[in-house]
Amino acid sequence: MIPLFGAAFRDKPAEQSLASSSDHALRLDLVNALESLPAHYLEVVLLRDFEELTIAEIAERLKEQPGAVKSRLHRARKLVREYMLEPNSSSNMHLPH
Repeated sequence: MIPLFGAAFRDKPAEQSLASSSDHALRLDLVNALESLPAHYLEVVLLRDFEELTIAEIAERLKEQPGAVKSRLHRARKLVREYMLEPNSSSNMHLPH
């Protein structure tokens, strides 16, 4: 697996040292969830949520129908949600199992 995000995203910067450990755990889980996505799902998530492209712009860039992009984005977000809700996810360590 190739890391998508550098150490700067994973580690707490000095100015955020007051952030709680649960915030840090949540951030790490999100990075891990994104890195676990298959490439074709990750691509649409990055284009939509990080580059803030519209569905139409993504469809044009990928030479696909907007409906296909919407479906892939929906499935990708569902996988991220499922990953984040896994009992072994560190962001859920406060939840009873």
